[in-house]
Formats: sequence, structure tokens, C-alpha cells
Amino acid sequence: RSAIESGQFDHAKIHFERALQLDGRNARLHQEMAGFYETWAARAPEAERPGLRLARRLALQNAAKHDPKAIEPRRALHEEAVRAGDQLARVQWARQILTLDPADASARYTLADAALASDPPDRSEAAKHLERLEKAAAGRPTTLWIRAELSR
Repeated sequence: RSAIESGQFDHAKIHFERALQLDGRNARLHQEMAGFYETWAARAPEAERPGLRLARRLALQNAAKHDPKAIEPRRALHEEAVRAGDQLARVQWARQILTLDPADASARYTLADAALASDPPDRSEAAKHLERLEKAAAGRPTTLWIRAELSR
């Protein structure tokens, strides 16, 4: 941690890799490593950022894999998929989030949106998610948008 604080990222990476050799199934370690890569990417030159973002994503995926009940890495991966416009990953992570937290509004919105975007649109599936969205996040723009789409 002191190596991270002092900006010695290569040195910190070596420590993380050694820790993973000892306990590669430690989900918390993978999640901590994801945070490390996020910090490094924020300070790195632009050319290095894509590789560091990929390393972060892989660490989050490993955290999710090694702890089936960990919701935070799934939320982070869902948010990343939303930002990247990756519809398949968005839906995948949203489904996993809802198994752990059925009231998660962001995951509900993702699945309602995907249902409406399907061909043909699955209005009944979207309506199920809207019902839960209105309980969890009634005034959010995303909830209002799903309601408006369903009322057309």
C-alpha cells in the first residue's frame, strides 16, 4: 500500500502478484487489485491506460468468480459495461446483481431497457422490471423513460 501511495506502481504490482501466487482464489485480494489498477490508470500516461483498465476488469471478474456473493465487483463491471455500451455484458452483470440484490435499480433499468430493445420488444418483461423500479426509484429519469416507452 505504501508503494501505491508513493506512486511506485510497478513495485506494488509485484507485491500483488506475489500475494496472488499464495492465495489466487482470494476475492478480496482481486478486488483490492482492481482498485490498484484503477488508481494506476488515473495517474498513468494515456497510452498505458487501456492495458490498465483491462487489468482492472480482469481483476474484478476474478473477484466475482471467486466470491459468488460479492456484489461490488459485479456492480463495477455493470457500470463499466454501461459506459462502454456493451449490451451483452450489461445484461449479464445486471442478472447477476439481481440474484444478490433484487431491488437494485440500475440492474432493473438495464433489463427493462434490454427487454424493450429486443426484437420484438418484450413489453411484459419490461413491465415487470418497471414495477420494481417504481418501488425503488420512482422519480429517476431512467424509470420515467421506461414508463414512457411502455405507454407508447
